[in-house]
Amino acid sequence: MGKGNMRKSGRRTQPGRTGSDIYEGNMEERRDSEQFSQRLNRHQARRNISLVILTVLVVLLAGYWFFYRLSRPYKFVRESWSQSITTSTSQSYVPFSDGILQYSPNGASFYNASSKTAWSASFEMKNPAVAVRDSYALIYDQGDRTAVVISAGEGVCGSILTELPITKGTVSSYGVAALLVEEELSNSMLFYDRLGGQLEIRVRTLMSESGYPMDMSFSPDGQMMIASFVYVDSGVMQNRIVFYSFDTSANTSTHAVAAFQKYGDTLFADVEFLSDDRAAAFGDGRIVLYSLKAPSDPQELIIIEPEDRITNLAYDEDYIAFATTNGDLVQSRLLYLYNTDGTMIFDTETSFEFSSLYLGEDGLYLTDASTMQYLDLKGKVCFTGSLDCNILQLVSGKKGSEFLVVTNQMLKYLKLVRE
Repeated sequence: MGKGNMRKSGRRTQPGRTGSDIYEGNMEERRDSEQFSQRLNRHQARRNISLVILTVLVVLLAGYWFFYRLSRPYKFVRESWSQSITTSTSQSYVPFSDGILQYSPNGASFYNASSKTAWSASFEMKNPAVAVRDSYALIYDQGDRTAVVISAGEGVCGSILTELPITKGTVSSYGVAALLVEEELSNSMLFYDRLGGQLEIRVRTLMSESGYPMDMSFSPDGQMMIASFVYVDSGVMQNRIVFYSFDTSANTSTHAVAAFQKYGDTLFADVEFLSDDRAAAFGDGRIVLYSLKAPSDPQELIIIEPEDRITNLAYDEDYIAFATTNGDLVQSRLLYLYNTDGTMIFDTETSFEFSSLYLGEDGLYLTDASTMQYLDLKGKVCFTGSLDCNILQLVSGKKGSEFLVVTNQMLKYLKLVRE
């Protein structure tokens, strides 16, 4: 064959190297690369583990320092601000919205932690009583015929005049009010909107059939009511708890959906909707919790029966706190905290002498004259000391360690301080 018919190969080889040499070289380079990658991965893994360990240690140290600071007891009380107010024996005080409502036969004033005196309103009543729910309050003249609906933001927003004397009242979170008026042989529940306009709803009960109503409470949404009735059975006084369901927005008629009784000689002078799906009846020796998960079918959830008489009580939508005597031991009391599902959070014995019990945002306040003890929600005593003022009313402030108090001629916003 001639040279012109031969094709040149495009592959070049180094002089003196065979194909097997080239293959072994490539394999060696590949092994070196893999070993380098493995060493690099091991180094990065060790570095990542070190970073994780360091991060965990920092978090643990920070957590330890944080909880160490929080676990220390409060040492003293610091005053954030104070304001002069007029106080007298004819005035009463209740926690309301984010502050304190002061009311008397001559009017009402609202104090909060932000604007101090939010507003004042004038009215004339002989024997004012109050019901509060979130940012609305109902002040009614017990035994007479006048009432006012009050908003925390506006003051008086509605005035009511009834034809019959008022014995009890309640209000919802939307300002819908109910008044119990007394006739000779019967009682009627009358309903009003937040502006004082009467709704076309009326519940009339005969004392010979239902008994005498002791207390009543709206659900926050105003769709249900719980009422406590006392009646006599075979010469023995008994208590009946009744739930009513209605729609005040549609002015529909009200009807009873459930009744509970057979509570022995326990009289429930205080009934309350704690939330839209929880209600409670409070007696001096028994607390009954009800579930309203199905509003048309209320259920008895749990009965709390302490061994001794209940002397103090405080509650909100999350917790129920109460104190009892401690048998024959006059130098100590028993203190209990439950959630509204009926689970006991703690029970503890205390030798601190107190006359009032308040449930705050993050704990319990026990007060007597000018002294106070503060316990957290686990029952740990975090502060005991004097406030150097006579405590007329106390309400939890913006934070768990802050609170607003009414004293003689003063309103004070105080803070517990650890150092």
